[in-house]
Amino acid sequence: MNTKNNTRILWLLPLLAYSVMIYFLSSGPVKMPGSGFPGMDKWLHASAYALMAALAWQALRQWPLRCLSCWAWFYTVVYGATDEWHQHFVPGRHADIWDWVADVTGASLFILIRYGMSHWQQRI
Repeated sequence: MNTKNNTRILWLLPLLAYSVMIYFLSSGPVKMPGSGFPGMDKWLHASAYALMAALAWQALRQWPLRCLSCWAWFYTVVYGATDEWHQHFVPGRHADIWDWVADVTGASLFILIRYGMSHWQQRI
């Protein structure tokens, strides 16, 4: 295996580890710290999936892909949908379309910020 392939695989590991962590966190009962504030769970979803989109973007930028941001967004959004579907089968959990909307929002915000940053850097 050459160095380029090793680098590609190495950058995939954080994304895969994060994906597995989310899977295991959603496999048990919800453990929310304190009462929080209204909508706190949606903010947590958006933040978690913005981070996942960032990890996907970083991992996938090592590959010769067209529309890197599209693929990073697609991975994150599909993963969020499968996570909600998975929760439907976990006792004490339920699938919530609004959680998925928060996931999509977080992924979209990262992609928009990344897009804006790249255009801003090109102007400098």
